[in-house]
Amino acid sequence: MKNLAIIAYSRKAVNEYRNLFEKILENRVLISTYCMEDGSIYQPIQADLAVISSDDMLPLAKKQLASGITLVTAALTISRKGFEAIQALPPRTRALMVNVNRNLSLQCVEQIYHLGATHLELIPYTPYTELHQRVDVAISPGEAWAVPASVSQIVEIGRRCIDISTIVFVLITLGFPELFLTPAVQEYCATIMPANYGTSFPYAKDRDFRGEYGIGAEEKSGVIAFANDGIIKTYNELAVKLVGLSGERMEGRHMLDIFDSAAVRESIQNMKPGQKRKITVRKKDLYVRLNMEHEASDGVLNYITLEPVPELPSRGKRTLGRGYTAKYYFSSIVTRSQNMKQLLALAEKNAASESSILICGESGTGKELLAQAIHNASARKNGPFVGLNCASLPESLLESELFGYEEGAFTGASRGGKKGLFEQAEGGTLFLDEIGEMPIHLQTRLLRVLQEKEVMRLGGDSIIDVDVRILAATNRKLREQIREGTFRADLYYRLDVVPLRLPPLRERPEDIPALIHTFQKQLGVDYEFTEAAMRKLKSMYWEGNIRELRNCVEYFANWGKAQIGEEDLDVRYTGLEQALTDSTEKTAPAIPDAFLQFLLETRQEGRLAAEVLKDLRLREERGEHSAGRRSLAQTERLRACGCTESVLRGLLVEMEDFGLIRQGRGRSGTSLTPAGREASEALEEYGSEP
Repeated sequence: MKNLAIIAYSRKAVNEYRNLFEKILENRVLISTYCMEDGSIYQPIQADLAVISSDDMLPLAKKQLASGITLVTAALTISRKGFEAIQALPPRTRALMVNVNRNLSLQCVEQIYHLGATHLELIPYTPYTELHQRVDVAISPGEAWAVPASVSQIVEIGRRCIDISTIVFVLITLGFPELFLTPAVQEYCATIMPANYGTSFPYAKDRDFRGEYGIGAEEKSGVIAFANDGIIKTYNELAVKLVGLSGERMEGRHMLDIFDSAAVRESIQNMKPGQKRKITVRKKDLYVRLNMEHEASDGVLNYITLEPVPELPSRGKRTLGRGYTAKYYFSSIVTRSQNMKQLLALAEKNAASESSILICGESGTGKELLAQAIHNASARKNGPFVGLNCASLPESLLESELFGYEEGAFTGASRGGKKGLFEQAEGGTLFLDEIGEMPIHLQTRLLRVLQEKEVMRLGGDSIIDVDVRILAATNRKLREQIREGTFRADLYYRLDVVPLRLPPLRERPEDIPALIHTFQKQLGVDYEFTEAAMRKLKSMYWEGNIRELRNCVEYFANWGKAQIGEEDLDVRYTGLEQALTDSTEKTAPAIPDAFLQFLLETRQEGRLAAEVLKDLRLREERGEHSAGRRSLAQTERLRACGCTESVLRGLLVEMEDFGLIRQGRGRSGTSLTPAGREASEALEEYGSEP
C-alpha cells in the first residue's frame, strides 16, 4: 500500500487535510501527518508522495524527507461560503488579513485579489504586527484568536482549502485517477473557489451572448465558437475580417483550418484557457485568447477571441503613463574614472541580451540614466521605455499602475479600465526604480510575471502575455532586506542576473571637473573654481552624489562671480552645518531628535526639508492650511534648490515619519503638525535657513 505524507504548520490543518484525503482516497493509501506546531516535522519522513501546505516550510521539510519522495506544495484556495462573505463587504472597506505569519497573510491577500475581490483594501496582519491606525474589520482564515481586540467585526472565512488541481495531482501520482469522478470529489469541488477562478472564466461577468453560443453582441473583438471536435459553430464578422477571410463562410470548417501557418495552429492548440498570445495571420499581428468552455443546448462550446495588435509610433520611443522617454545613451555619460569605464563596458556588453539587470547605487548616482542607455543599446531600442519609481506611489496605487485594472475594478476606476505599465511596455523595457521599496505581496506578483511572462489586470479575468525586459534599480541593501524578510530571495536572484554597481561620486573624484564643465554648459554659465576650491570639491563626501554636485554648480551660477574660491564653499557647506549645530543647543526641545539627526547627517535633503517646513508655515499664516505636492515643488525657493516633484514625494514621506507634516488623501494635500510648526520656527530663529 502506498503512503501519503501531509505536512502543514498546525495540527488542526494537517487533521483537516488528512480527513479530506481519507474520504477521497477511500482508505486505499496510508496517510501520515507532520506539523510544525507539535514538532512532529522534525522526524524522518517516509512516503511515496508528500503534500506540503506552504513553501515557507519547504527547507525544513526537505531535511526530513527520504530520497526519492515526490514532493508537491499544495495549491490552496478558500471556500465559496468564505468568498461570498468577503464579497459582501462594502467597497473600499479597509480590513486586516490575519494569519500566523506574514508570508501566509500576504498569500491570502494575493489570492483574494486574484479571485476578484479587488473592492477591498487588505492589510496583512500577524499577532506580531504593530498597528498604527484603527481598523474595524478583520478577515480570518480560522485564526480569529490572532485578531486584535480593537477590531469590531471579524469575517471568518475558514481555513484555506486544498485546491482541486492538487487533488488531481495526488490521484494521478498515487495511481488512482478514476477516483476523480467519485461523488466525494464532486461534492468537495462544489464547496471551494477554484484557485484559477480569476483566469478560468474570462466571460463569467458578461453573459450578453448572441443566441446561446456566447458570441458578444458588441464587436470589439473577433469571436469564433467551436465544438469539442473543432468544428466552427458560429462567429462574428470582425473575426472573419481579422483572419483575412472576408467574404468566406467559416461555419462548418475546422477551427484550425482558418489559420495559414502550422506554427500558429500549434501555438493555439497548446494554449491554456484564459491565456493570451500574439500571433501573425496572413501578415497581420493579432492577439488571440482561448476561453473556457460554455455550456450550450447541443453540447459544450469553446471559443477564441481575436484582437488587432496596436502599432507602435514610428519613432519607437514614447512617454507612457508615468514613464520616461529614453533620451540618454552611453555616450551621454560623462566619466574619466577607470572603474566607471569598466562598469559601462560591462553594461553595454549586456545591453544586447534579454537578461534582467539590477543597478545598485546610492541616490543621485545616475541609475535611471544608465537604464535608459542600456535600453537604447538593446534590440528593444525601437520599443517603449517605461519607468516607475516604486517608492513614489502608495501601495494600493502601485499595484494598479503596474498591472492595470478593468472598468469597475474598484471605486474610482476609470471608465474602460486602464493598461498597466507591463502592457504599456510591450516590446520594450520596464524600469523599476527603488525596487527595494516594493511591498512584499507585490513582489510575489512581480515574480510571477517574470516567470510566466503573463499579467492579469486588477478586477480582470483574463491572462495577458507580455514581452517586456525588466531593468531594476535600488539604493538599498537587498541582501539585508532578504534576511529581515522584507524582500523575497527568489525575486532578488531573478532580477540580479546582471548586477551593476554604480560607484558614488566620492569614489570617482577624477570625474568632478568634467561633470562641473558639463553642468555649466547645460546652465549656460562660465565661471571657474580655484585650485583650492577644486581640491576641496574632490575631497567632499557628496552624500547626494552627482545630483548634489549639479545643485552646487547651479547654486554658484546665481552668484554672478567669475571665480569661486574655497571660502565660498565654506559659506555654502559649513554655514548650514554650523547653524544646525547651534540650533541643537538652543532649540533641542522644539526639533524632534530624529529630524535633527537627519538635518545634521544630510545636506541637500536637510535644506529641502527646512524649505518645505517654511513654505507650509508661511502658507498657514496666509490662511492656507494645506498644499498639494505639485504646488510645493513649484515654490521658487524649492525650485532653486533643485527640488522636483518626485524628489519631494520621497522627502514628504520621511518628514511625515518625523511627525512634522500630515499628508491627506486625495486632494486634501499636505499640512503642518504642531511639531512641524515649532521646528520651522526654531530653524528660522537660529539662522539655519540657507
